Amino acid sequence: MSLFRVHPLDAPIVALAVDATGTGPDDGELRSVAAVKFHAGRVIDRLEASPAEAPLALSVLVGDAPIVGHGLSRSVAFLATAGVAATPVLWDLSELAALLMPGAADTSLESLAGLLGVPPLETDGGSHAAAHADLTSLVYVALIE
Repeated sequence: MSLFRVHPLDAPIVALAVDATGTGPDDGELRSVAAVKFHAGRVIDRLEASPAEAPLALSVLVGDAPIVGHGLSRSVAFLATAGVAATPVLWDLSELAALLMPGAADTSLESLAGLLGVPPLETDGGSHAAAHADLTSLVYVALIE
């Protein structure tokens, strides 16, 4: 059995993050969506979108690329309320870390970044979702390499 259909660094991948209130769509609200498309550690494209812009913007950016994120089930639930259909290939960083780093007690995005030597990113007053999408791409590459 293979965990991935292609090597995880051989094709473009999209790191996804949302900024939302609450724990899910039932008690929260989607505020913004950010994504970074990258390949071999290089950023190819990026987006920040409002919930209204997200369906079209994400479909154009993602195409058939796999999506990686942290806490993806929450993100996918919020995106579904905005009309975004999830790609069939979703990789959650916390699940990958549990498989590849079984000794890691804390699999939060910031903790994984620290364990893997990825420096924290500054938002510089920018979007929380954009900073998390950038950090997700860096943590993913460090985890897979």
